Amino acid sequence: MIVHIIDELVKSGIRDYVIIVGFLGNVLEDYLKAKYPKLTLKFVYQKKMGGTAQAVYLAEPYIKNPCLIIYGDTMIKGDLTPGLAFGSDMVLGTKFIDDPRPFGTVERENERIARLVEKPNYIKRSEVLVGIYTVKNYKLMFQCIKELMDNKIRFKNEFYLTHALQIMLEKGASAETFQIEDWYDCGNFNTLLETNRKILESKRRFKVPVFKDGCIIIPPVSIGSDVKMSSSIVGPYASIGDNVSIENSIVSDSIVSDGCKVANSVVEKSALGREALLLGKPVKAFLGDKSQLGE
Repeated sequence: MIVHIIDELVKSGIRDYVIIVGFLGNVLEDYLKAKYPKLTLKFVYQKKMGGTAQAVYLAEPYIKNPCLIIYGDTMIKGDLTPGLAFGSDMVLGTKFIDDPRPFGTVERENERIARLVEKPNYIKRSEVLVGIYTVKNYKLMFQCIKELMDNKIRFKNEFYLTHALQIMLEKGASAETFQIEDWYDCGNFNTLLETNRKILESKRRFKVPVFKDGCIIIPPVSIGSDVKMSSSIVGPYASIGDNVSIENSIVSDSIVSDGCKVANSVVEKSALGREALLLGKPVKAFLGDKSQLGE
């Protein structure tokens, strides 16, 4: 996910990054430093998961200029230039959807942004926040986050950035929105797989199945380097990482991470973590890194 995010940001000329990480953050740090040696990457560890506002607040010592904030489970595609104009104190990336309940929404009065509401309880076509914010008045933002935390204003036991931005509005900050062309939310297992399907469709290289070395590859798929396959069917909608082994198996609508081994199995609507081992078991599951199922 984060590689897709950074690749899009690099297209907009962004070279300096502060990345907030938590559990297994060292793995992500090593990976990104190796993949992007020409970018300036600073890693900050969030030891306790206290919400999006708390995570952003950890970056304060490193923010000396207007900044762009993007959530790590928000994959975007399209021109970010309108959102980088910094015409207002903050510019919010948004998209119109029919059910806003899982997201923050923008509520207007006479076209002016009046309120930002986190996870509303109504169902109607709404302009929702997609987790992309450019903030010109970053000093005020950090002040409002501190006020939020000092006053212990939590939602579901977390400090939400949406609420800090709402405090900015109440203090007179100016705000505007820009529409995101393509937005893929990966905040839960189902949306992760849905996003995988959309990305594979957008990068489809061939239209008909391919027969190769005793295997059938059904598009759209993505297959990494040094992948060994035998007597298997892969696809549609399968993302296969590097150094994966698939033997006598069917893998579809799934994400198989680097170093996995799948043998004598049927994998559907699943995500297998790095170096997971799946032997002789049909699954529709999410397996963690280095886990094993079957013998």
